[in-house]
Amino acid sequence: MGPARNRYYKDYVGKEFPSFPRTAYNENLVEQLIDSQNTSPFFIEKLRQGLAMHNDPETMANVASQNTLVDDGVGKVMAALKQKGLDKNTIVILSSDQGNFYGQHGLWQHAIVTKPSSMYETAMHVPLIVRHSGSIPEGLKSDALIGQYDVPVTLLDYIGYGDVKLENSPGLSFVPLLKGKQVKWQDAVFAEQEETRVIRTDSFTYWKRLQTTGEHVLYDLNKDPEQNTNVYNDPAYAETIAMLDKKLEEFFSKYSDKEYDLWNGGVAKGSVDRPEVYRRLYGDDWRAKAEIKPEFTE
Repeated sequence: MGPARNRYYKDYVGKEFPSFPRTAYNENLVEQLIDSQNTSPFFIEKLRQGLAMHNDPETMANVASQNTLVDDGVGKVMAALKQKGLDKNTIVILSSDQGNFYGQHGLWQHAIVTKPSSMYETAMHVPLIVRHSGSIPEGLKSDALIGQYDVPVTLLDYIGYGDVKLENSPGLSFVPLLKGKQVKWQDAVFAEQEETRVIRTDSFTYWKRLQTTGEHVLYDLNKDPEQNTNVYNDPAYAETIAMLDKKLEEFFSKYSDKEYDLWNGGVAKGSVDRPEVYRRLYGDDWRAKAEIKPEFTE
């Protein structure tokens, strides 16, 4: 593949990577490659790369070295805070926008690489590490369901602005969890990737697809934590699906911005990977919309 190589790459050449799944490639990628309707050269190249990267030793070494580079960067940030005497009064949060596949379910790259999107735990369960020396107990862990929309309100609350309300936000402050308190917490989190909407509870993850874009998916996480068997069509889960679907619909009906609601004819902020999906549903004039918001003012 000829990957870009940082200074840590040499440390991983020829190594074994037991944490990288060895699976067959995901056939969805091949199906897309032979789909004559998909004519974007950029997206075709992404699919080709996804297939070429799979079970490839050079790619594994590349990914491992990039993660090491991130670790090194975090260390430099923490060292700089300590050097400046700021490590005791600075809250540090480590997270990411989404996870990437590195072999799980025969996939590499982003959740959007398949058609429709693949919202497995690998992509959805991202790190969240919070440090504030002397204020947040060391080694404290929580299995509470936290969405990225909870982070802004938590930061405001933590620094003393808990009375500030973010317009049309579902976010909840998890400051009590950071203090080690036992509190009643939300029983689900929600996510969206273009044509796929997700509700995740302690026991289930349900992926709902936009009309005509693919089959719905339900995984029973207690019986199938690796998410290998879609039980959406199993009659035994009918009541569960109805309950999850109701919660999913209520959430997005309440919090979606009508202008940018892709599920109801809205445009997209920035770009989408498959604009043809929305033109087919909403007409040839549908376009993604890049918009520069006004500068922030107090």
